[in-house]
Amino acid sequence: MTSQIAVFNPLGVAVASDTVTTISSSRGIKTTSNAQKIWPLPEPHLLVIIESGSAVSNGVHTQLLINEWSRTLTGPLPTVSDYAKSFADWFATTSDIIPKESELGEVHWQLNDHYYEVKRRVELDAAHATTQEEVVEIMRNHSQASLEWLQQLELFEGVTDDDDAELIKVLDIDLNEKLDYIFKGIPGLDEVRDTLLHCAPLVLSRVQDTGMDSDLGFIGFGEKDFFATSIRLSCRARYGKAARVTIADSFGASADDQSG
Repeated sequence: MTSQIAVFNPLGVAVASDTVTTISSSRGIKTTSNAQKIWPLPEPHLLVIIESGSAVSNGVHTQLLINEWSRTLTGPLPTVSDYAKSFADWFATTSDIIPKESELGEVHWQLNDHYYEVKRRVELDAAHATTQEEVVEIMRNHSQASLEWLQQLELFEGVTDDDDAELIKVLDIDLNEKLDYIFKGIPGLDEVRDTLLHCAPLVLSRVQDTGMDSDLGFIGFGEKDFFATSIRLSCRARYGKAARVTIADSFGASADDQSG
């Protein structure tokens, strides 16, 4: 778990972070204790970026993304908010650094993560069921609940459910094959298949925290900022020619609140 802090006063900000990083792969889990998580932009910028969560997006290390984006800046931006928006726009439009095949991998990961979570909840409740009819009802309830959960979430900016339904077709993802594999042996799949299929584009288009998100904190000063500011940007990935990012409200010192 990452521990990071930014302490503000009227004249500046101090930023600190732990250095522990865990890397998971098919070969196992490796933990290092000396990873860099604070990335200062070169002069004349008065800004640092701290990272937490996943260290990669679309298979590309966050440090490399930050370095390549910062090279496109011709001078200081007016506000810290502008820096966060600039990174989001760059991530959405740059193509050379993002592997094309990574979009397919990201979409599969998001869909699998959702469906396996539904399966986990079904199996947990079904362990206490005494009849097949009960299991079918449990399958129906969790499938419907997952759809209703997705429907109440906000959309990522610039995308729609229809956009991502089309993306699934363009990427030639066989959702029925995926469902048959994940829910193999669980009674009631055919009764809830349409509900689970309806979930698929919403999994991609709606904002929710996932285990693959990268969180970036933009901390410091823009050219027109008199007080230090911090803004959090959460980055899931880029797919469907859209960056799946959210930018939180800013906070920091001000004339009314001079420390934090």
